[in-house]
Amino acid sequence: LEASDTALLRITRQIERDLPSELDGGSLNQLAELYQVTEINVVDERGVIVASTYEAFVGYDMASGQQSAEFLTALEEADSYVQSYQPISLSGDISRKYAAVRSAKGFVQVGYDAQRFQNEIHEQVQYAAHNRHIGQNGFVLICDENGIIISDNDDHIGETIEALGHDENKTFPVNQRFEASIHGVAAFCMYARTEGYYI
Repeated sequence: LEASDTALLRITRQIERDLPSELDGGSLNQLAELYQVTEINVVDERGVIVASTYEAFVGYDMASGQQSAEFLTALEEADSYVQSYQPISLSGDISRKYAAVRSAKGFVQVGYDAQRFQNEIHEQVQYAAHNRHIGQNGFVLICDENGIIISDNDDHIGETIEALGHDENKTFPVNQRFEASIHGVAAFCMYARTEGYYI
């Protein structure tokens, strides 16, 4: 997740530098398309959205919701802030991962939707387990929510966890050691679930 935060923050800083002097939805939509982000909001010093890729968001007071107000508090003390993926205050039906950077007249907020956020995470996760091991024979692998291996150090990407010997009919406790047979070899295992992945 740290890599995802860093990437979104880098994009947000670049968008803030590239903002045109005359702000309108069309120019922000062009920037959103260029940087492959879902949403851009320009917030003034009062905490009100004055320009957005979503016209309905213009005029929204960031202090009026718990999720959006986090930015006002965080940016009092820091020049940037990244918020985890969650429903937004303006509409509980919409979820975003946001980053914001302070600007001369307030701040610029950039958001990913679910698909863009998953794509960003997936790009980072694909290589996370490569060249990592535990002891002499242990290893790390990462599966998506369907049990498909997306990162490992033993060329099993694209296979299902069942192909390694995991019994799909058994359930195992999260964050607790258990025993399983992997490639016919008894193994001590442990896993965690985060952001839609099993590690």
